[in-house]
Amino acid sequence: MKRILFVDDEQAVLDGLRGLLRKQRKEWEMNFLTSGEAALKALQETSYDVIVSDMRMPGMGGATLLRQVMKDHPQTVRIVLSGQTEQDVSRRMVHVAHQFMAKPCDGKDIQQVIERACNLQSLLERPELRQVVGQMGQLPVKPKIYAKLLDVLENPNSSMADAAAVIETDIGTSAKMLQVVNSAFFGLPHRVSEIKAAVSYLGLEMVKTLALSVEMRQSQAGCPSVRGYSLDAVQEHGLLAARIARRLLSDRVRAQDAFSAAMLEDVGEMVVMSRMPKVFSEIVGEAHTSGRPLFEIELERLGVTHAEVGAYLLGIWGLPYGIVEAVAHHHHPARSGSGSLDVVAAVHIASALVQEARPGQRPGHLGSGMTLDEGYLDRIGVLGQLPAWRELVKAESASAQA
Repeated sequence: MKRILFVDDEQAVLDGLRGLLRKQRKEWEMNFLTSGEAALKALQETSYDVIVSDMRMPGMGGATLLRQVMKDHPQTVRIVLSGQTEQDVSRRMVHVAHQFMAKPCDGKDIQQVIERACNLQSLLERPELRQVVGQMGQLPVKPKIYAKLLDVLENPNSSMADAAAVIETDIGTSAKMLQVVNSAFFGLPHRVSEIKAAVSYLGLEMVKTLALSVEMRQSQAGCPSVRGYSLDAVQEHGLLAARIARRLLSDRVRAQDAFSAAMLEDVGEMVVMSRMPKVFSEIVGEAHTSGRPLFEIELERLGVTHAEVGAYLLGIWGLPYGIVEAVAHHHHPARSGSGSLDVVAAVHIASALVQEARPGQRPGHLGSGMTLDEGYLDRIGVLGQLPAWRELVKAESASAQA
């Protein structure tokens, strides 16, 4: 049974939540507390799978509470339920919260968010994943440029110039950033030669994702090459899938998460390659010989796939929960419990359609490496949009190759 902790200084709000979630009592053990101090005491006495906290509370506020939970109980999923605007919350809570929900909130919405959080948590806690990570030894530390950009993003007084100054401290990241921004993937009308201009055009969230992707790729530069596997091809696929995924969603925040998740969906491959090069080389070789998807062979050999490994890594690095969830489920979106065209669905659709349109462009994955789950698309009511999306992929692919 999952344990859920709700924290709000208004007893009426807690009573309302208790009523909305009454039907979940057979599946969840729920505790409702009126202060951050009481919540920390409860967490010391027993473990909780999820904590749902208000932001504004007397004494210990939500930000302080969740920051302490992140430090002392990192396995607990942290959700903000707040009456403040999404922008205000996201700016100040980007480091410490996995999900944001606005008051008032429908009981079904709260239930779905918590259930999806528990689904992902269960997936990432699989013994096989811990065993693989243990074989890898210490996971890569959070890339320095990305960590610094997070600090900039958290500061409400930061500017595009501040973000550009961070990137410019690393020559390699700066060079690669300009190369990527000026590639055909972004279709800029003129060449960008300054980091500040690149940041202004792309926005902080996209720049942050690109910086992380660039640094992860650069960290593999000293690793032995794996025959039949190309980091350039991985990046090319990720960039195109990111462009497509972003266009499938109208909500700006979700579109940004979809872009980031598509860019980073295969980061787990880089981890396995760098930490278990011999095993990874054998997996890639078998994928080429058999024509089977890389992730199927990973599952047989490791007990998990690069999707779970990548999601685990991004999770402990503190990336937004929506990105972690989409990376974890990009091969099997139905596993997430998603019932609509959201970030998980957009990343799956974009990646699968790019693979479909460009078979053979992903060494180590082959043409069968990613299969579109049309049954899932039918269930969420978007199957009829496939023809238009395939045309979008063709147009974007042609633009990228121009």
